[in-house]
Amino acid sequence: MPIPRAARLPALAIALWLALSPLAQAQSVTPDRYRQRAGDQDTRAQTWERSRQAAEQARQQQLDASRRAAAERHRLALEDNRRRMEADRARADRRMLHAASPEQRERYRQEFEARRIQYEREREEIERAREAEERRLQRQQEAPRAGH
Repeated sequence: MPIPRAARLPALAIALWLALSPLAQAQSVTPDRYRQRAGDQDTRAQTWERSRQAAEQARQQQLDASRRAAAERHRLALEDNRRRMEADRARADRRMLHAASPEQRERYRQEFEARRIQYEREREEIERAREAEERRLQRQQEAPRAGH
């Protein structure tokens, strides 16, 4: 026996309503998703502050690494200068010890003395470069703070 037309219509309406109701609910979950919420402003400010602090920390670490590298470079240059002078002194002493005459010994001594003065000038130049590098890094470190 066929179902009367009047009985089919409410059943069809109920089936259609059940099928479409999840779609209607899904669209109404966030009524105005483009409007800015008050919490977003705080979150952006906090994110910006964290980003600024991370950049400042990275800059400070870079300056510290530069300072350590420069100090190590100058320390090694001074050590190399001292080592070369000591080796030269030992060679000059051996040469003077085995000199054929007092005049030759005096000439060896004077030659060494001239080289020793050159080693001293080189050491002073390394010290000046170290001080200049420290001043440059100090200015670089203070420059961003002056802007705040």
